[in-house]
Amino acid sequence: MKGGARPQTAEIIKTFNERCPEVTVTMNKDKADFIVLLDHEGGKGYARKDNKVAVFSKDGDAIFSKSTRELGNAVKDACEAIKKQPPQEKK
Repeated sequence: MKGGARPQTAEIIKTFNERCPEVTVTMNKDKADFIVLLDHEGGKGYARKDNKVAVFSKDGDAIFSKSTRELGNAVKDACEAIKKQPPQEKK
């Protein structure tokens, strides 16, 4: 049997909570001010791949994208990009 979410999803959420506690992670797109897409490639040593991250505004505009070797750095960079954005108006 397979679970619903990829195993990397839990690791990404855990890392976001550790590295960016000011931001609340939600799966409810209606409540989200930003959408973060993070492609985490596992592996160690030479098998390690890049982590690709992109942050979009609620309106769908790209505000940040980058590749890093470490998941923690990808999350930290996405967090900084989110914190630089002006507060979202609630409708």
